Amino acid sequence: MNPLITHLPYKKTLGMYRRMLKSMMLVFKGDPEMFHRCRLQIRSSIASQADERDIAKVNEYLFQYEETRRILLQNVVQGMEQPDGQYRWKVRKEHAMGASIKE
Repeated sequence: MNPLITHLPYKKTLGMYRRMLKSMMLVFKGDPEMFHRCRLQIRSSIASQADERDIAKVNEYLFQYEETRRILLQNVVQGMEQPDGQYRWKVRKEHAMGASIKE
């Protein structure tokens, strides 16, 4: 068993962590450094809360992680600097919020 999630409800925490990893893989596709930094931050955050025993508090943490995942998917846009100094943005359909996106 992973020592990071020993004291939290195992299935819920593991499921949340897997969903977060999938979301980060999508958002930071092509940027392994940023993905790695984000992954380390999530792991350290979970580890810092591993001793929490109050179920209400644990559920609050899980809710906050899910909100973070949703915000990450909907609001973070990856940009790459072009040789001419301008940026090219990698906009996904989740960013549209009702508007059309030219592909």
